[in-house]
Amino acid sequence: MQSIQLPPPTVDKIVSVCCCLHNFLRERPSRQLYTPGELVDHKDEEFNFVPGLWRSQQSNNKMKALSKQNGYNTGSVEARLTGQRICNYVNNEGKVKW
Repeated sequence: MQSIQLPPPTVDKIVSVCCCLHNFLRERPSRQLYTPGELVDHKDEEFNFVPGLWRSQQSNNKMKALSKQNGYNTGSVEARLTGQRICNYVNNEGKVKW
């Protein structure tokens, strides 16, 4: 891992955007795919700390490979709809003060 070779104000913007995208993904139906409940640390009914599964998972993959989808061009339609949902989110409840 290495540091980001950009001016601090640019890094601040990148971090803000990443946080906004993270919050967006945690609020949507995709939450179970992005961060399933048992994956992250949480507290039980008595407020005791329960470690998430991420602590015990060993992985040498930094990123998962995307499988190629064959068929019609539905990916671009889904991408456009996702882009519109993100646009609506970051201009409303997910708004970040720049």
